[in-house]
Amino acid sequence: MKVLGISIHVWRRLYMLNLVIIALIAAIGFSLPAAHAQNVAIDSTRNCDANAVIFCGAGSVNQLINKFDNGDGHNSAASIHDIFSFFGVSAADVHSMANSGVDVHAGNVTRSGDVFDGSGHLVARNAMTGGRQDMAGSTRETVNGTVFFVRPPSVSFVSSPLHAFVVMQNGRFAFAVLASCGNVVKATPIAPAPTPKPTPKPTPTPTKPTAPAKPTRTTTTNVCSGSTTNSSTGTASQGGNCSTNTTVVQQTQQATQTTPASTTQTATQTAAPPTQTVTQTAAPPATTSAQVTAPVTTTPTPTALVNTGPGSVAELFAVTTALSTLGYRWFISRKLQQNT
Repeated sequence: MKVLGISIHVWRRLYMLNLVIIALIAAIGFSLPAAHAQNVAIDSTRNCDANAVIFCGAGSVNQLINKFDNGDGHNSAASIHDIFSFFGVSAADVHSMANSGVDVHAGNVTRSGDVFDGSGHLVARNAMTGGRQDMAGSTRETVNGTVFFVRPPSVSFVSSPLHAFVVMQNGRFAFAVLASCGNVVKATPIAPAPTPKPTPKPTPTPTKPTAPAKPTRTTTTNVCSGSTTNSSTGTASQGGNCSTNTTVVQQTQQATQTTPASTTQTATQTAAPPTQTVTQTAAPPATTSAQVTAPVTTTPTPTALVNTGPGSVAELFAVTTALSTLGYRWFISRKLQQNT
């Protein structure tokens, strides 16, 4: 039997292959969120003594969270919570250490009170810690009936430095937990170095535009024997015999030049009869160009795209594939019923 020209056996194999692909995609999609969890491990000596806040400490983040929630077999979970809370560390803070959004380092705490991250960078100073036993230089504290003693590392550290889970939030030190004994550490965070700002480029000084030069104009003055003086390029149109021509050339002036108005006088004298003609040419007023301001260009801020995450895409693909498979199976069943 064939459906759409394809054997029913081929359709069945394709159907089974589709189911296998759906199962694989679903498994990958649901496992993606778990891949973001972190479990930082620290290999160090363990202090299994009465001073340890967490008996024998913890070798990894997961072990630290487990002992914090359930106790360590010698100390109750409530007493551990009381000591951590005195240093400002809550249960939510401890649980967040397994979240990829919180940066946990395998760092160190020194006897002088300095805290270093996993790269050896100094992230905090003036550390304070606490234990369950009293030592010279300690301060007794009590929270909900739990008695413990607070002191600087110089009082209780036998060796230095000691390995610790150093927790950073937004690039700043938050708290630390000593791996050997589970004692919590608070310190004064060092502000991260500011990112240097790029040196702004100097704004170019706008250049004043130069106005185009005006063309040179030549004026011919015809002096006649009569009482009339005509200014034109031709002969006198009236007033007798024109015997003397005087040509005055007006020079070109740039727009940016500032020159007070001046007067040019030209005196022309004829032989007979004595006639004197004075021609005055006034220089045009100086022109001052306007300053041009360079336009300011504003660069639009790019809009951040929404990060849907690979897990969401895989799950969406699995759901749509499953729906299409069900629709395909219903279609095949209808075809088989019509063929029978």
